[in-house]
Amino acid sequence: MNERERISWFQKVLSFLFPIVLKEIYSPVYLQFVLKNNKILLNTQHANQSNGTLKYALHHAFSHFKWYEKTNVNQILILGFGLGSAFDLLSPIYPNAKFVGIENNEAIYNFYQNIKPYNSQLKLHLIDAQDFITQCNDSFDLILIDIFNDEEIPNFIIHPSFWEQCHQALNPNGALLWNTLICNQIETKHPKIHEYFDTFWDTITSNRFYWKGKYRV
Repeated sequence: MNERERISWFQKVLSFLFPIVLKEIYSPVYLQFVLKNNKILLNTQHANQSNGTLKYALHHAFSHFKWYEKTNVNQILILGFGLGSAFDLLSPIYPNAKFVGIENNEAIYNFYQNIKPYNSQLKLHLIDAQDFITQCNDSFDLILIDIFNDEEIPNFIIHPSFWEQCHQALNPNGALLWNTLICNQIETKHPKIHEYFDTFWDTITSNRFYWKGKYRV
């Protein structure tokens, strides 16, 4: 019996009154799967990592960078898939696009596989993002980097080689979109980050998004 089948109609109704914790995992980081307003949220100890405020922030970022208005979008890579907030937002806009989702947390990966029906638009892989981008031979119109350990950003993401590999995996006129938290103080810890990205933008939540386009020459 999968996770979807274990959510009763009574729980769904109650979730409109108060959040219901469906599952908690304590290792290697704390994860909480919560049913709220009949939607499943993924939370860590200090942050929402899927749906909830993250989905709200992603929507504003996609709107700000006019991604909803773009055409000829065929391939999208999501590094740090979680429970698919970005996929839920973009797949209806681009019904013919192919999505590749990368998730390295087995508990999150298995939970998503159990609650969501098969979708031919999506190929979801259980693999570390750094390993995937190193081995990747495909190219994408958008690469979204949304990777956290609770509130912390893994060290490999800051390394120039990771960004160069991501940039090489872009199609002409493709773009990188990197989600951070304002509290991470990326500019203070890594002042040269501005030299790589074209711009950054703070959402009205606690998220900050960095943008870099790969322009045709």
